[in-house]
Amino acid sequence: MNIELWQKAVEHHGHKCVGLAFGFRLGEEAKKIFNEGEKIHCMMPVRNCITDGVAGSLGGSVEDGTIRIDESLKNFVFYAEGDDEGWAFTQKKMELPEGTDPIAAVLTYDREMVVTLEPVDLM
Repeated sequence: MNIELWQKAVEHHGHKCVGLAFGFRLGEEAKKIFNEGEKIHCMMPVRNCITDGVAGSLGGSVEDGTIRIDESLKNFVFYAEGDDEGWAFTQKKMELPEGTDPIAAVLTYDREMVVTLEPVDLM
């Protein structure tokens, strides 16, 4: 995880929260899937703390069009600019031991414990 980007995301958002952490984690995982230098876009079902997390990780925004809100979606879809295929990320329900910091868990647990991934056709 890029700690410097995380700190900037927290500063921009105004506080640490699970939604911000989840969005940031989604962006970090998306960067692992696509080639370095590709412009990554995201379609998501809501505009909330998660949006700021994705923006903080990827450097995009709703305003510049790299993040799109589509309330008909049930998951978060990431794709590289110009591609007609992407990846759908679906949040998993995490069962955390008592006393576990949920923000730290979202940021550090293995991906398989946080989200599921499925390829998606964008056409």
